[in-house]
Amino acid sequence: PFENDLCESVMNLFLLIITVDYTLQLARKINDQDYAQYLQSLLDRLREGAHKKAWKGDFFARVMINRFKDGKYTYLGAKGDGLSNDPDIDGTYFLNSFSWSILSKTATEEQIKTMLGPIKKYLMTEAGLKLNTPADLERLAYGTASGHYFPGDRENGGVFKHATMMATCAMLQAAKQVKSEELANELTELCEYMLNRVLTY
Repeated sequence: PFENDLCESVMNLFLLIITVDYTLQLARKINDQDYAQYLQSLLDRLREGAHKKAWKGDFFARVMINRFKDGKYTYLGAKGDGLSNDPDIDGTYFLNSFSWSILSKTATEEQIKTMLGPIKKYLMTEAGLKLNTPADLERLAYGTASGHYFPGDRENGGVFKHATMMATCAMLQAAKQVKSEELANELTELCEYMLNRVLTY
């Protein structure tokens, strides 16, 4: 397997899962059974890896960190990552990890329900869902992109409209698929909350 000392984007993993899933559907449409079998195996391995490595108990990580400072930081995003810039929050939370884990059909119903807790507690604002909670990325590298944004802007926890709409799409998708009526209603209510804040503009 490819090994490196760099970081790996979990959001990109979810995008890869979506791509493999679409390609699998195309392979089945043209009746390419060998390729379809390979793609199904790859899809299963990618989703299994996401659950095994990127799920951190209450959220999917945003980034996996390879061999950084003797393992002091191994991931960014989710409880216990050690990178929160808010003393009242144990970890950092990124809206995109929630959205893409659902859009890629990777998150389980229980995981979706669990992730709604931090979203409502830490990311929900009067203006909509924030992109992320405060993250001290300077602990990982100097001159990170977030260091160039003022507090409340983009990676410093701003409400980023296209990210909130991706989350809304994800929640609508999940609401149609989950078995729990209570969870479906909770997802739908949060969608309505976001739509009421965006459609007015």
